[in-house]
Amino acid sequence: MIVLLSWMFLAAQLTLLAVEINVVRRDHLWPRSMTQRPLTEGDRQVFARLAHFEVRRPEYAVDVRILPDADSDPLSSGVKGESSEAQRR
Repeated sequence: MIVLLSWMFLAAQLTLLAVEINVVRRDHLWPRSMTQRPLTEGDRQVFARLAHFEVRRPEYAVDVRILPDADSDPLSSGVKGESSEAQRR
């Protein structure tokens, strides 16, 4: 019984992985970055698609803009408005 359930679990996981790979290949959503920055073209497409998925009514429109500072490293540049002393802590 355990072997059958394990086999079904493995088959379900492999099916899910195959579906995810097919979506990435079909929509050319690679390469994706392993870390947050810098954003790749695939990352930008995915973020735009996620924003458009949130539209619930046809009379609403979503405009996606990715600002230039999206590619900056948040750890090295600090948060806007912080003093240099706050950045050193």
